[in-house]
Amino acid sequence: MFRHRRTAAWWRGEVECDVGRLLKRKSDQRKSDHEQADRSRRRRAHRRCRRLRDLLAAKPPADTHRVSSRGEPVWTEGTWPFPIDQWGEGWAFQCKAADCGTEVNLYLRPKLGFCNCQTGVADDEELDRVSDVDIFGSKASALGPGRSIMVHGMKGRSRPYTVGAPSAKSVLSLAFNNRCDVIVATVVAGDEPVAQEQAVLEFLNGDLVLHWAEAVLGL
Repeated sequence: MFRHRRTAAWWRGEVECDVGRLLKRKSDQRKSDHEQADRSRRRRAHRRCRRLRDLLAAKPPADTHRVSSRGEPVWTEGTWPFPIDQWGEGWAFQCKAADCGTEVNLYLRPKLGFCNCQTGVADDEELDRVSDVDIFGSKASALGPGRSIMVHGMKGRSRPYTVGAPSAKSVLSLAFNNRCDVIVATVVAGDEPVAQEQAVLEFLNGDLVLHWAEAVLGL
């Protein structure tokens, strides 16, 4: 019986074909992985756009304010006074000295996807990273350790800072998160904004901020 004898050249050809098929499969897999990653990025971008639209829809008219019939502070919405950056505009509120003992200015905005998804705002280092202290001036320095806070079931931290030029003032920074999304708040209130922390937390835990956070963060 005739038997075909496979030569070394034939074996080399088979090996080359196998290698070629293997490389093609790897190339196809990489292409598939890239396409999947692109789709995932597009989905995240679309979700962020929807949340930003919800944010705009959730904001009340500029003259909306919170009034209590039991003598609690009145917070009036103002205009966001800072230049627009990658995080966009936020909410600005003011409590008059007649209600809060001193004029208190509160600046509040979300930073979607910017928080540590695993641990949240669990320590001062993460609060320093996500805060808005830098929009008030350069050379920010903490005035002491932070402490834990809770806003509508979301854990976070608050910490006092001093900032240099151009404002040269003390501020209180607060941040609380829902998974990867964080809401940051900054308080300016005379020389000791930390003294207004309780009043600010009461406002943040009110219905107005709750409804806004539900729309923006998808709670």
